[in-house]
Amino acid sequence: MENRPQDTPRDATLPKRQRLSGTKAIERLFRDGKGGFVYPFRYIYTTVEDTAERSVHGPAGGPGPEQVTAGPDAKPNTGNLHASGSPGENPGPAGRPETGNTPAQPANGSAGSFRVLFSVPKRYHKRANKRNLLKRRSRESFRQVKQAITASVRPGKQLRIALIYSSKEVEDYRKIDNAIRKIISQLRSAM
Repeated sequence: MENRPQDTPRDATLPKRQRLSGTKAIERLFRDGKGGFVYPFRYIYTTVEDTAERSVHGPAGGPGPEQVTAGPDAKPNTGNLHASGSPGENPGPAGRPETGNTPAQPANGSAGSFRVLFSVPKRYHKRANKRNLLKRRSRESFRQVKQAITASVRPGKQLRIALIYSSKEVEDYRKIDNAIRKIISQLRSAM
């Protein structure tokens, strides 16, 4: 269960399922993606088929996550972290493992989804506290404008974005916010 205040709307957060993870997904983004530069960010993006509807709601006409029944050889969920039978995977809802790379669900049925990656290279900022500060500012700015990008992604598609902070200067929040808003408007016009 997510820990968030009760008055915070669900789509006003940037949960883990909306962050890009997984080596294959990241490699594919950097290999096949298009990009650009808006100071202080270099960005790379690509669109892929969204598998959220199939994996979350089951196959067409099949059972959804609440309707999944255990087979005769299913292991009971005892509450420990490795009850799914696979080491390193935590059991998710309905006893299925959560791998951390679950597709982001669209806010409504008529929009696509997105996954985003934030990076601040150690090459420019040696101190971890500066890298963390810049990533926090970037995430907050993106969270504020993510509804604009969600609405522009076509249904059945998933937008994957990498935002790489490429400046030696530690910019204030206002510059980071303006840059991310420009990137979002460029992405919306490119789609």
